[in-house]
Amino acid sequence: MLEKKYLLAFIVLLLMSISTTCLAQLEGKDFGDKTIPILISADMLTYDRENSIYTAEGNVEITRGNALLKADKVIFNGETKMAEAEGNVSLYDGEDMVKGDLLKIKMDTQTGIIYNGMIFYAEKNFYISGKELEKLGDKKYHFKRGTLTTCDGSSPAWTILAKEGDMDIGGYAKVWGGVFQIKEVPVFYWPFAIFPVKRKRQSGFLIPKVGYSKDDGAKFLISYFWAINKSMDATVLADIMTERGTKVGLEYRYFLREDLKGQANFSFIQDLIEDDFRWSVSFEHQQELPWDIYTKWDINLVSDDHYYEDLESFYDNLPKTEPRFLTSKVSFTKELDWAEFAINFIYRDDMDDASDSRTIQILPEASFIIKPYEIPNTPLVVSMDSRLTNFYRKEGVSGLRIDVRPGLNMPLNVGSFEVEPWIDGIFTWWWPNNNNKYTSDIHYSSNLERYTFITGLKVSTEHSWTLDSNFESFDTIEYTISPVVNYTYAPYLDQKKYPRLDNLDRVWGRSILSVALLNSFVGNVEPSTGDVPTRNLLSVELGVDIDFEKDSDSVPYNVSGSYITSYFEIRSNPSEYVEFGFIAKYNHFVDDFSLIAGDITLKDLRGDYLSVSYNSINEFVYKRDEERFRLRKYEYINGELKIVVYDELDLFFYSRYYVSTGDDTEDSDSNKIGSNYLGVGVDYHHQCWGVYLELYNKSWIYEDKKDDFGFMLTVTLRGLGSIKFR
Repeated sequence: MLEKKYLLAFIVLLLMSISTTCLAQLEGKDFGDKTIPILISADMLTYDRENSIYTAEGNVEITRGNALLKADKVIFNGETKMAEAEGNVSLYDGEDMVKGDLLKIKMDTQTGIIYNGMIFYAEKNFYISGKELEKLGDKKYHFKRGTLTTCDGSSPAWTILAKEGDMDIGGYAKVWGGVFQIKEVPVFYWPFAIFPVKRKRQSGFLIPKVGYSKDDGAKFLISYFWAINKSMDATVLADIMTERGTKVGLEYRYFLREDLKGQANFSFIQDLIEDDFRWSVSFEHQQELPWDIYTKWDINLVSDDHYYEDLESFYDNLPKTEPRFLTSKVSFTKELDWAEFAINFIYRDDMDDASDSRTIQILPEASFIIKPYEIPNTPLVVSMDSRLTNFYRKEGVSGLRIDVRPGLNMPLNVGSFEVEPWIDGIFTWWWPNNNNKYTSDIHYSSNLERYTFITGLKVSTEHSWTLDSNFESFDTIEYTISPVVNYTYAPYLDQKKYPRLDNLDRVWGRSILSVALLNSFVGNVEPSTGDVPTRNLLSVELGVDIDFEKDSDSVPYNVSGSYITSYFEIRSNPSEYVEFGFIAKYNHFVDDFSLIAGDITLKDLRGDYLSVSYNSINEFVYKRDEERFRLRKYEYINGELKIVVYDELDLFFYSRYYVSTGDDTEDSDSNKIGSNYLGVGVDYHHQCWGVYLELYNKSWIYEDKKDDFGFMLTVTLRGLGSIKFR
């Protein structure tokens, strides 16, 4: 009996005598994966039985799954699995494509060579062309005398010419002897360069960044990414500043397993301006220890309090905005189904105090928490939060404190109402150290104790009605009303005899009745008729708090009678073109608003939008580090406008304007609220490249500082990354 491959060839030859177009299905062990057949269609197909060679000529199409090979002529060797295609060769694999004059490829290993060819990788829109394109494996290529671009069309906006290069679709493209050119004009030369094609990690230099600063001079950032292994990588950076010197940075990341990972960042510079060695350290670490103990480290340290203002960069990995306190924390946690144990060490660096003499440190704190537990066969739920804390500082009151807070609540359903009475006990003991030699702190007893409680009752319900609708595309509109009544009580205590080391040291007396009413209208679309099933057409919430026994120590003014505050909040998205919101909080005792805020956004289908927001803050907050109340009083307006000039060009306008700022006239210099900002941006985004330019002006109102005029320029090459200038 003839083998199956011979039988199929015989059938093909028989069909050729009947039709000028033939189809052969060749499957089995001779063509790799037994589950995927190879289909050949051609005007003429011949078979050399002795040498096991198939020859297809005229409109040849060979398919295998999603892959399609087209050519004028294809010769396939059934023994070696080598296919040779010539004349208008095109190889499609899904959206990816290879074209050339001559293609030689082994079908089983997917390796071969393309002459005078071009490769297109759809996911990153990469085009690679060259005299010789060698296919080294699945989506891996080596090319000679070639070009690389992500631009469509016969005359790309930019290209990289290279004497030689490698491309790993799962990793990076590397070129040797490369020239970057815009249209056909050479711009600069790269002896060697590496560009990400996907997300696979691979060592190499990253795209440099340049810029200019009035204080630092011209800036040039060079960085090298080192893929150490599958679990570790690092980035070494040299930030060259002509006026300040060279700042060296190191980022080291590790992911040994899900419960053992972290990152370390270290930067240093011999600052030419300050004539000092300056540095920063950031360390994040998570690890599961024996006995199911989990530790987490978050360390942030700088050499001096002005490091943020002078030198902070993204590779320092410090908090994103300049903080008053730079906090480091180390914790060890043991979690059970019913409880949690933890030990925390917390160190704070006060950026406004070089000596940190009065800054409170927590070294250490031990906590024991009992998670909410429902007592069997009862509606009662118990919980507890207890903490043993050691407070330390060089000057001022410090010492040891134990705080225990057991809780009991009883959630009930009474008809359509949810009713929840609750009570929390508060038991606190202090052993203060009166290290107030250089301060005017009160001298506290060496042993203090406090026993009090907070209790309350919450009652809520919710009712909904669904109405048929002809509004826009909504099938129905659901209206929901949710009233909530809450009462909280805590007895008055003379708290002046207790130290104030953190917020747990104060339990303000209160007798507060809170009433709130939420109304909402939600538009619904049937799942089969739209992609967006719901939209918040309108929500309105009104509330009032009445404190019948306001603790006079909780505010910096005399309180007489009931202390009433109320609020009103509304949010609405009535159409896809409009969204707005507004909130106001009013203090009836001082007869003034503590908060007024609103925002509105208008947009259209083109992508244009206008967004405006307003905020006014007017309230007292207690600053523990200063041990006094401080007024926060400022108002500002934010605005942003985007205009789509045409498909590839957008204009942006930004504005932030402080109407008023600063509240403590005795110490207004410390109220660094922010700066006025006015910016104009132009965003041009071509198919494969883009340029964003923003011109801005900053003006400070909280300190004597000149206006800052500047620019930010970002050039983006699709598939390669961005270069920023500022």
